[in-house]
Amino acid sequence: MKKYYAILFLIGLALSITSCGKKEKEAKKAGEQPVQEQVTPQGEKAAAPETALPEAQPSKPQEIPELGVAADFTLPKLDGTNLSLKDLKGKVVILDFWATWCPPCRKMIPELQNLYNKYKDQGLEVVGLSLDEGTPDNVKSFVENTKITYPIVLGNREVSKAYGQINAIPTTFIIDKNGVIRDKHIGYQGEQEMEEIIKPLLGN
Repeated sequence: MKKYYAILFLIGLALSITSCGKKEKEAKKAGEQPVQEQVTPQGEKAAAPETALPEAQPSKPQEIPELGVAADFTLPKLDGTNLSLKDLKGKVVILDFWATWCPPCRKMIPELQNLYNKYKDQGLEVVGLSLDEGTPDNVKSFVENTKITYPIVLGNREVSKAYGQINAIPTTFIIDKNGVIRDKHIGYQGEQEMEEIIKPLLGN
């Protein structure tokens, strides 16, 4: 009889263990959530967070490089007075090394005159620095015949050396309002090309 009750006890214990294991598995399974999804309190799937796209940046105008501070000078004009570069601070200056005997220099003069006429009231100054040798009479006659109205000064070797030893003309420097060189060009340079440089320096 005792053996009979022992067998019933073992059978009941086995059934109890099996039932507990099954409930534990079901509870564990119910508590698991897929890693890839998030569920809101209302039971709806949360939308995947959007990746913010970088805002388009406005294009910036191309900056004109600085080429160093322009060397100051004081040189005689054709009327006998002097012109100093420091006196032109606050203006954009086109400094043109040229000579009357130079064909590309002569070709470039109308371009410089046009720019001077167009922008002189906006702060542009054009200075023609003549490298002609001898008396200034030849230069004065040329300027009168060509009807140049921007200032012409008579250069020398010291100024040529201060600007990197001018060995070819025309050589043109564009200097900003603070006296900093923003462009150097050797040879003929057209009006449109120079205008593209001076306009942003003038604030246009």
